[in-house]
Amino acid sequence: MRRPKFIPEIGEAAAPPHSPDAGDDRVPREGDVRVVTGDRQGDYSSGHDFGQAPLEGADEGLRGYRKAILTGGIALVLGVGSLLYVVNEQKNSYDFTTSTRTFVRDALTDSVPVAPLDEFFSRERMEAYYRGEGLRITFKINNDPRKGYQETTETCEIRSEPDFDMNKPTRRALVDSQRDAVIECMKRFQTIIPRTVPANILVDVTEGVTPQLDTILKKAIREQEFSRHLESQRDTVMLMVSKIFDAKYTNSERWIILPGTSQNGINETLEAAREWALIPDSEKRSSSVSTGLFNGFKLRQQHDLRGGWVLVVSDGMQLARNRSASDAVNFYEVLRNPAYLDSRRWPAIDRAILEEWGGDCPPLHGARVVWYAPASNLPIPKVMAYWEHLLTTRCGALNFEFFF
Repeated sequence: MRRPKFIPEIGEAAAPPHSPDAGDDRVPREGDVRVVTGDRQGDYSSGHDFGQAPLEGADEGLRGYRKAILTGGIALVLGVGSLLYVVNEQKNSYDFTTSTRTFVRDALTDSVPVAPLDEFFSRERMEAYYRGEGLRITFKINNDPRKGYQETTETCEIRSEPDFDMNKPTRRALVDSQRDAVIECMKRFQTIIPRTVPANILVDVTEGVTPQLDTILKKAIREQEFSRHLESQRDTVMLMVSKIFDAKYTNSERWIILPGTSQNGINETLEAAREWALIPDSEKRSSSVSTGLFNGFKLRQQHDLRGGWVLVVSDGMQLARNRSASDAVNFYEVLRNPAYLDSRRWPAIDRAILEEWGGDCPPLHGARVVWYAPASNLPIPKVMAYWEHLLTTRCGALNFEFFF
């Protein structure tokens, strides 16, 4: 049977080899058994000798082994701790916030916001993106004719990195790629969006076609430089001319002006439109200005046209088609009662005028309205104040100007 080795405790000096002549009472005597449990020495109490002296140098090797393990463990712990500290400090130096911006344009106008590329992608900002910061830009286009005049929205971004990637080249390549995508997004937002632009001329022939009407129409076309509104290198222009009088139908004519048409060509078209509007017609005393206006506006609605220009030549004196009704509108009442067209009465007048149109005005969708009234003794400013209210608040005109 193999004998157990004598193993000294840690820190305890090894005993010298056993000698039968030695007087040390720690040396087992013949007939005794020394019991070893772990590294602890037991008692000698048996008549069998299982004791054996340790091999030369075994204790020194064991201590060295244990010391190496302990030293290696401490070094490993310190190394891992240092690595975690470095990573944590590096992550703390990164900014994970996301800057947000929104740009909005209206496709019915020529105004397009310019996104400041120099600001978004300067060297300083790019370094911030490389360190983990993000950028999110939203582009909105109102009245987009490519989408049935609905709003279109596109969002592009450089994503922030809350889960830090230690591989910096990978982050830089990702940011560069996303920057290029954002730039392409900006280009799509700022691209030219061709459409058909409406231009209306509405002439009040209630009192027939007179030399005064011809003079006012020529003056309006000249002063407003109306030919300029028909010129475009990008858009098609639809010129619609209609007559304001009391009828359930629209007496109108239209011309199509293609992109790039010369100014001479535009002037010829405009002169033809003016001549058509002034074709002699009989006087129509029983007339509703609103009926003639809305018939002209409905032409725009039929072709799904938005924005553009509206030129009106009329004194604006509204007469209800059914003047026997209790709520019949008659602007001539203002001559007898100056309060007739006060703003507090506008809602009631609105209801009476819009009733035969189902309560709604044919929409102008941001058109610019210019109104010329002939000189007269009528209270034109009060009359024009009402039409400005109706056309901007109920019909959707962008603005309203009048001249008389």
